[in-house]
Amino acid sequence: MFNLQGSELVIILLLALVVLGPEKLPDAMRKLTLDERAKYVEEMAKKRAAIQKEIADLAAKRTEFIAMEMKKQGLAADAGLDGAVRRAVRKQAERKGFVFDDC
Repeated sequence: MFNLQGSELVIILLLALVVLGPEKLPDAMRKLTLDERAKYVEEMAKKRAAIQKEIADLAAKRTEFIAMEMKKQGLAADAGLDGAVRRAVRKQAERKGFVFDDC
């Protein structure tokens, strides 16, 4: 979603701290010094990036697996549920006068 680096997150944390005040921080962060808070945010950003990478890798593997299975079964790429939904929506939209450029 947002591709923020550690230093950018620290700046955002500092701004939030100034605007909102330390009483609005989660309990775990209230007890930390400013440097500890910055380090904590950077650690969480690294963990978040690692999780996002893992999700992206798994999504790519899933897409590849589905494509191979559909090919094994001799199905067209749009033979699944998503293709059926896409065709149904397009058909209904065309009845209402929408025009589509074939992509």
